[in-house]
Amino acid sequence: MLVLLGPLPLAAAFFSYWIFLALYTTLYRISPLHPLSSYPGPFLARVSKVHTVYIVLQGKQHLYYKRLHSIYGNVVRVGPNELSINEPSLIHEILGHGGLPKGPFWDPWGHPPTLIATRDVIEHAHRRKAWSRALTTSAINDYESIVSRRAQQLVNRWKSLFTCQLAFGESAALIDIAKWMGFFTADFMGDMAFGGGFELMRDGKDTQGMWGILESGVNPTFMLSHNRANSILAHVPWFGLLYRRVVGGSTQRLRNFARENVQRRLKLGASRKDLFHHLNDEEGHEPMPPSIANVCAEGTLAIVAGADTTSTTMTGVFYNLLRRPEAYRRLRQEIEAMFPDREEPLDSGKLGRMEWLNGCINESLRLYPPVASGSQRRVERGAGPKLLGSYLIPGETQLFLPTYTMQRDPANFVHPDIFLPERWLPNSRIGIHNAAAFIPFSYGTASCVGKGLAMLEMRMLIVRLVQTFDFHVPSGVPGRQAMDWEDTLQDFFALQKGPLPTLVSLRK
Repeated sequence: MLVLLGPLPLAAAFFSYWIFLALYTTLYRISPLHPLSSYPGPFLARVSKVHTVYIVLQGKQHLYYKRLHSIYGNVVRVGPNELSINEPSLIHEILGHGGLPKGPFWDPWGHPPTLIATRDVIEHAHRRKAWSRALTTSAINDYESIVSRRAQQLVNRWKSLFTCQLAFGESAALIDIAKWMGFFTADFMGDMAFGGGFELMRDGKDTQGMWGILESGVNPTFMLSHNRANSILAHVPWFGLLYRRVVGGSTQRLRNFARENVQRRLKLGASRKDLFHHLNDEEGHEPMPPSIANVCAEGTLAIVAGADTTSTTMTGVFYNLLRRPEAYRRLRQEIEAMFPDREEPLDSGKLGRMEWLNGCINESLRLYPPVASGSQRRVERGAGPKLLGSYLIPGETQLFLPTYTMQRDPANFVHPDIFLPERWLPNSRIGIHNAAAFIPFSYGTASCVGKGLAMLEMRMLIVRLVQTFDFHVPSGVPGRQAMDWEDTLQDFFALQKGPLPTLVSLRK
């Protein structure tokens, strides 16, 4: 016998169903029956990942995970089925060859997925080949002239800013180093990924709206950047479909932007073997040419990841040199000894041997790792529990190694919150130094393939700037803002930086 319910009973049945489902799910997740019940963690995190979304929105999840580990220990349950593991001894087992595959965190990061978001191990290895060819030692040496040209352009732009200030009776120019580091890396990666076309340093601002698409992609409804939206959806991928339908416009803008630049680069042809040359397999190494969609995705990844992360690290170097003048003086002395008479720093071999410069860069990477909260991995369904050290991890568990936490753990580095380039010198006597805990470029087969290029950029530009200019902390509000730069950092997968106003004058 068919019984027709009225609207009120039907609504009551609907809401009762969902209320009881949520109640039973919550009780199960906090009960001893749950496979992760033995791992400690905050109550709200055990109940739902919605709590993590709230943390992400604040931009301080790297600090949140660090605080959790100080309370609960080395393994913390940070979600219903997720663990944060602060154990450097497990890095190889988790991220190394034969380790764990990437987890569902990566699902919302674009279609087709970029190299970094490709979860299938075999597909990832195949797509990484083009990047590996583009970033061999010999290939990177060929890029030195491109880095040098852009570095000289930045020097010339700062000289012009300084000259303008002299006309007004000022002895130095107030320059936001963070902004100009972003301009430099964006212009350089634009050269590499799309054959040029980005001129942020020339214009002194984003006249083309490039960052409005690549970095911000702001949607007027939700005011979420592309990176911020993805870092949130990565914690609640089930919400991704609805979100994309409502605010998919910014994603489409990003795709259109990439396609326009790829088409422009194809029309220009290959004047040099840049990154695009290899991503587009213009030498025919593969049996099938890559699709335009894949080339667009990888080119966009090169600019967003390569520009953002490198500029944040270089800004961190100058921030710490401003705070520690003796470290700055020692860097100048090393530069003058290695490149006398302000010789142009084109020799990558010499740059690689500069111990203090490399110590400054490594310390910045340690204090401000580009991906501060690590890269999610997963014990796959059906694989059974995984023994990691002394920890038995159930199947279908997501986990990650919190890079910021590990690299600031006093068990790994003495005086972990202090900028000490000398800790990286040979035979350093600073104290505890666990090099195994230093993974700013991640680790293993999915580590950052662009590490060598990023190091070349940073070494060459830092030397060029220190050769040419003096740097000082400004007085008043800009000075206070400069000294508070570290507090401006926000963790939306990749660290996002605030301004670093600095007085810059021409060296005599």
